[in-house]
Amino acid sequence: MNKFMNNKRAKSFFSRTLNFAFIILFFAILSNNHVFADGEMVTRVDTTIATIGDHINLTINIQHEKEQQVKFPDSEEFGKFQVLDRSTTQKELKNLLQSQAHYKITTFDTGKVKIPPLAVKVSSKTDSSQALVYKSDSICINVISVLTPNASQEKDIKGPFPIRTIIPWETIIFAALFILFSLGLYLSIWQWRKKNNKTQKVEEDYLKPPHSVAFQRLKKLREETNFSDKESLKIFYFKLSEIVRQYLERRFFIYALEMSTSEIIESSHYFDLDQDIIDDLHEILRAIDIYKYANQPSDRSTALQYWQNIHDWIKETKHDPFYSDRSGLTETIEEMQANQN
Repeated sequence: MNKFMNNKRAKSFFSRTLNFAFIILFFAILSNNHVFADGEMVTRVDTTIATIGDHINLTINIQHEKEQQVKFPDSEEFGKFQVLDRSTTQKELKNLLQSQAHYKITTFDTGKVKIPPLAVKVSSKTDSSQALVYKSDSICINVISVLTPNASQEKDIKGPFPIRTIIPWETIIFAALFILFSLGLYLSIWQWRKKNNKTQKVEEDYLKPPHSVAFQRLKKLREETNFSDKESLKIFYFKLSEIVRQYLERRFFIYALEMSTSEIIESSHYFDLDQDIIDDLHEILRAIDIYKYANQPSDRSTALQYWQNIHDWIKETKHDPFYSDRSGLTETIEEMQANQN
C-alpha cells in the first residue's frame, strides 16, 4: 500500500515538473520571438501557363511589425528562372507595415518548370539576431513552345535581309516615264498647232486678177497649139472651155468648172452684165461644146476666131478698179494670122 502511494506521488511530481517545464519553454520561446507574432506572407504569379521567353510577374507580399525589416530573395534563388526586373514597395497599414517585392522573370526551358521555395527574412531593426525566415511554397509554371507539337525545334537560318539600293531605281523609272509622257504630249500639241496654224501656200495666179490669168493662159494656149492637127484642135477647144470657166468662177464666184454649160447659162442671169454680153457668152459656150463633143471638123481660122471671141468677152467683162492690166493680149486675129503665115 505504501509502495503504491509512493509511486502515485512520484508520478504526480513528475507530471507537475513536466508541465512547469513546458510552461517555462513556451514563455521562453514567446519572449524570444514576440516580434514575429503577427507575420503573414503571400506569394502570387500572374499566370501558370507561358511560352518560351514570356515575361511572368511574381509578387511577394508580407505584413510585419513596424519595428521589423524585410530581406527579399536574391536573383540567384529563382532556379531555372531569370530575373529581368525587380522593385520593392512598402505601405503602412493600421498597426503593421506591408512590404511587397515585384519580380519580372522568364525562362527558356519547356515543360513544367518550378519556381523553388523563396525565403524571406524578417528581422528586428535593432537586433538582427532576432530573425525569422518565411518560405513560400514551390510554384509550377507550364512553359510551352511556340511551335506545334510535330514541328521541329530547329529553325532554318533566316536569309539575308535585303538591303535597299542606294540608287532609287523605281523613282528614276517613274520620273523618266513622266518626262517621256510630258515630251510626247508637248510634241503632239506642237504638231497640232503647227498643222492648224500652218501658212497655206497660195498659188501666184490667185494673187492676180482673174482676167490677167485668163489672158496669160490664152496666150500660152495659142503658142503651144498645132492648128494643123485635128487631135490638137480638139484639145485646144477643151482647154479654151476650161480657161473661160475658170475666169467665170473667179470673176462671178460660181462653181463653173463643176457645172454644165446649161447650168452656167442658167446662173448667168445673176451676173451684173448687160443681156447682150450674156447672150454672147451663151453662144460661145454652146459652139465650143459642139467642137468638143460632136467631132465637128474645125480649121485653124475657126479656132482662132473663137479664141478671139473669148479674149474680147473677158476683156469686156473684166472688173479690177485697183489693177491696171498691162499683160493683156492686144494682138488681133489678123496679126496672129500674119505671124502664122
